[in-house]
Amino acid sequence: MDKSSHKCIRNSEDLISQLPDEILISILSPLKMKEAIRTSVLSHRWEWLWSFTDTLDFDDPDTMQDIDV
Repeated sequence: MDKSSHKCIRNSEDLISQLPDEILISILSPLKMKEAIRTSVLSHRWEWLWSFTDTLDFDDPDTMQDIDV
């Protein structure tokens, strides 16, 4: 990739965030809960998308390890 095309990519908008919520949620769905939640820091648009996934796995030991019961 030459310098001019690299500069164009850097200045372009975030195209993935322009996708409809349904598609973004389907991208997040296969992720483990902790990984999906980490995407919330990407932008305000992504902040709560993880909560709409239908495959949240509360039985994953990595997810629940920090919670004292």
